[in-house]
Amino acid sequence: MPVPTYLYHASPEENLGSIRQNGLMPRSGAPAYLCMSAVESGAICLKSKASDLVFRVEYSGLDQTKWKEIGAGKKEWRGTETIPANKLQYRRFLGSPEQKTWRAV
Repeated sequence: MPVPTYLYHASPEENLGSIRQNGLMPRSGAPAYLCMSAVESGAICLKSKASDLVFRVEYSGLDQTKWKEIGAGKKEWRGTETIPANKLQYRRFLGSPEQKTWRAV
């Protein structure tokens, strides 16, 4: 299984303040996990809006023992690790070229 360069996660823009303060935290399931995608197009919000943000983290900077690929060909990765804000970059899905430029959280 090839390891991705980045993992991606989408979130509504109103969550940016919390993500800046707390990073991305496992919340789904029992035990709690964080769901990410190995491809940017796989990171989606359930109720998508033009202002949604996509976050990325370098996979090599994660504790790889806490991450696993789920499902054949789906590019979904689940992890039990909290990703601190200082490891994340984000951009808008839609918008001006400036809004779509990757920047530090």
